[in-house]
Parts: sequence; structure tokens; C-alpha cells
Amino acid sequence: MTEPRLVIENFVDTMTQLMELLTAETNILNNNNYNELEPIQTRKLHLSKAYEDAQRKLQEQQNSLDCLNEDERQDLRDLYKKFRGVLSENMIVLRGSHDATERVIELVIDAVKKERGSQTQSIPAFKARPQGYKAYASA
Repeated sequence: MTEPRLVIENFVDTMTQLMELLTAETNILNNNNYNELEPIQTRKLHLSKAYEDAQRKLQEQQNSLDCLNEDERQDLRDLYKKFRGVLSENMIVLRGSHDATERVIELVIDAVKKERGSQTQSIPAFKARPQGYKAYASA
């Protein structure tokens, strides 16, 4: 069994690193610098796995939280709330980028079909992104 403070510190460290990476990825997507995405994907995968492991260890040793005073507990709650916000924003931006790419592909297919004489319906190239948790749901 690992020392309780180390379990919490590992959880906080991996969450913080993952949050920084997700923020960087969100900025890259918002600025359409897609060529900068590839280098961070391996790191994102590694940090996601490390965060999952740290979260699992914390759940297995929930008594680790007993070593925190009330201020530290509140700091942990605040950090987790911030993490959830960063994660949510990242997921929305990723979904928006995916949807935009899909619409462009549909437009190209539509144009090719039209050129060949097939009947197609017009697809709007750009439309408003769904907000909140609607963005995660399948279309």
C-alpha cells in the first residue's frame, strides 16, 4: 500500500499535466494549427493512462483523503472542477473539429455526385456547434 499523501500527489500531478496538455490541444484546434497535433498525441495517450491509474489508486485507497485538512480538500475539489471544465471544453472542440471535417467531406462527395449528375441535397458547410453535453451525443 502506498503512502496516502503520495497517492493524492500523484493524482494531482497527473491531473494537472493532463489539464495543461488538453488546454494546449484545445488552443491548437481553435487556431487550426493541425500540424502541431501529432507530436502531442503520444503524450496525451500516456498521460490519460497515468491519470486513469492514479484515479483508480485513489479510489482503491479512499482513506488517503483522510490525511488532508479541509483547505486541502477544498483545493482538491476546486482543481477537479477546473479539470472537468478543461476536459469538457476539449471534448466540445474535438467534436466540433470532427463535425467540421465530416461536413467538408460530405460537401466534396456532394460536389462529385453533382458533377456526375446524381441528385443530392445541399449540406450547409458551417453551422453552429452544439453546446454543453449535447455536443457529446451522436447526431
